[in-house]
Amino acid sequence: AGASAEQRDRYRLNDPSAFDWLFKGFPPTDEQRAADAQDYRCVRDAMDVLGLTAEEQDAVYRVVAGILHFQSIGFATDREGTAVLPPEARDVVEFVASDLWRVDAEGLRREVTLQTTALYTRPLTKEQALDARDGISK
Repeated sequence: AGASAEQRDRYRLNDPSAFDWLFKGFPPTDEQRAADAQDYRCVRDAMDVLGLTAEEQDAVYRVVAGILHFQSIGFATDREGTAVLPPEARDVVEFVASDLWRVDAEGLRREVTLQTTALYTRPLTKEQALDARDGISK
C-alpha cells in the first residue's frame, strides 16, 4: 500500500494476497491498508531526508520486494525425498535473482536446493530447502 502503480508493476507487487505469509491467512482490513500506506510514505520521506538517491531507494525496494517474492516459493520433493523447485517457483527465483537482486539465478537456485562444502555437494530435503530460503531472506 502506498506505492505507485509503476512501482507495483516494476516489483510485481500488484496483488498483496499473493503473499499469504504477510497476513497469516487473513486478508488486510481497510485500516491496515491505510496504516501500511502511511508507513510507506514515512519510509519514503525518511529515505529522502537521509539523502538516498533514487537509485539507492530503488535498491532498497528491490531487496524488500525480492524477499516478499522469495518467501512465496515452495518446494516439492522427488522420489528420493530431495527438494526440487516446481516450474512456478523457478520463475520466481529467476525474477528475484535477475530483476530484483541482480545475482546469478542458477547460483540462487543451488543455494536453496543443495548443500555444498569443500568436500561434497548433496541435495537438501524439503525442510532444509525451506530453512535455506528463510536464511537467505533474513
